[in-house]
Amino acid sequence: SVCGKNIHPIRMEPCIIYNCRLAFNLSGFPPVEPAMGSLEPLPSFYEKNDAKTDHPSILKRSESKPLLAYGKQECHGALIKLSAHDYELVYRSEGGDQGALCSYEEIIVVCVPYDKSRAPVRAVGFRVREHARIEQDPCPSKRYMDIIRE
Repeated sequence: SVCGKNIHPIRMEPCIIYNCRLAFNLSGFPPVEPAMGSLEPLPSFYEKNDAKTDHPSILKRSESKPLLAYGKQECHGALIKLSAHDYELVYRSEGGDQGALCSYEEIIVVCVPYDKSRAPVRAVGFRVREHARIEQDPCPSKRYMDIIRE
């Protein structure tokens, strides 16, 4: 959990990221932990002007398929503001210090807070890199889903 003992969010609020889905397309440790989660752009993401980014890999369309049909073109989650130090801890905990071997890449997404009085925010999300991405999402474990809901 991002709110573990060593991480101290400055702000956290629920949000929606349109044109992305919550994917479970990073192989975990089956059968105990079949898959890990990430953001995965939907086809509609590539049609939006805000899809332009300094990360050229984001422009590559994914072949990753969800376990079940995905109804809405949105992902609900948390917009979390961290200090630079805490972000570095999260980044490293996700393998960000492994260079080309890292399973995740940073992508820029637009988060729309549930609180309509707050403006949308461009934020960093994690997507599974092409070399680590599995084609079909397996069902995540109950333990992993409990962590996400926390």
